Amino acid sequence: MAYEDITLTTSDNLAIKAYMIPARRNVKSREEMMGLSASQREEVGKEALGEWVKEMGEDDAFEVSLSFLR
Repeated sequence: MAYEDITLTTSDNLAIKAYMIPARRNVKSREEMMGLSASQREEVGKEALGEWVKEMGEDDAFEVSLSFLR
């Protein structure tokens, strides 16, 4: 899964190690999807998958996909 190691620093200077998983761009809302037919939802899904692969890069998208199978 694509992520970035980060350090969060509290107001009393305590350093907390964490990781950040980037959010998706151009997410479709539930409301947008509700008014579509099944074939339209399928088309939107295919387009969104293609956009996601472009955002992640093919190697990272493949790794994320594999992580869902584990």
